[in-house]
Amino acid sequence: MHQFIFYVPSNKITDDIAILEGDEFRHCIQVLRKKAGEEIALFNGQGDIYTARIGGLTKNSCECRITSRKKAERQMPADIILAVGLIKSKALNLIIREASALGVTQFVPLLTKHSVKQGFNSERMRKIAIESVKQSSNFYLPEICQPIELKNWLDSVASVPAKLVAEQENSMSIKSALNRYAGDKKVVLLIGPEGGLHSEEIESAVAKGFIPVNIHSNRLRTELAAIVAVTSIFAHFN
Repeated sequence: MHQFIFYVPSNKITDDIAILEGDEFRHCIQVLRKKAGEEIALFNGQGDIYTARIGGLTKNSCECRITSRKKAERQMPADIILAVGLIKSKALNLIIREASALGVTQFVPLLTKHSVKQGFNSERMRKIAIESVKQSSNFYLPEICQPIELKNWLDSVASVPAKLVAEQENSMSIKSALNRYAGDKKVVLLIGPEGGLHSEEIESAVAKGFIPVNIHSNRLRTELAAIVAVTSIFAHFN
């Protein structure tokens, strides 16, 4: 039987009390009709899972008393920072959903020469990530960053040794590239938007220590390339 679990951010958990609010509260109380005294499962997006009993109810929240807790095992054996040139919302949603299920640590939308110029709804992306980790039983939410210029982002990850950039014309595989960083458990992965990264942008990445890799022999859409690449990294560390 499927067990529903509800997300409560860590700042809403104090000692043995968790406050359920927003969409998670509405799903629990208004949709599923859970009542005071009933037992429910909670998680905080950092691997902590709680059993709690619903207590006081208000119109917009409920207080839950935690009765037990455990730590979920992280399935992804490495920290993966996934940076993707900003693309259309539908494709972006897919990347967030699948990357969250696979266990990516951080997602960064990049402003590049070929990026789709559009708004970025971080709240919606976070909701997609929450639903994905619940469905996949990952229980570790990725950090979802605001869009940033490629140049500034390259500077921010300069100290990370293992850095890969997708480049269709390159012959090196992800496995071969990561073999150079035996022991490193943090990987930065850069993938361009639909139009790809401009040659100057790839040169800038390589100058910052990125290794160009060929994700697949076929030319893949950005969202599929991201998923295939993350899966390849997962397989390498396992």
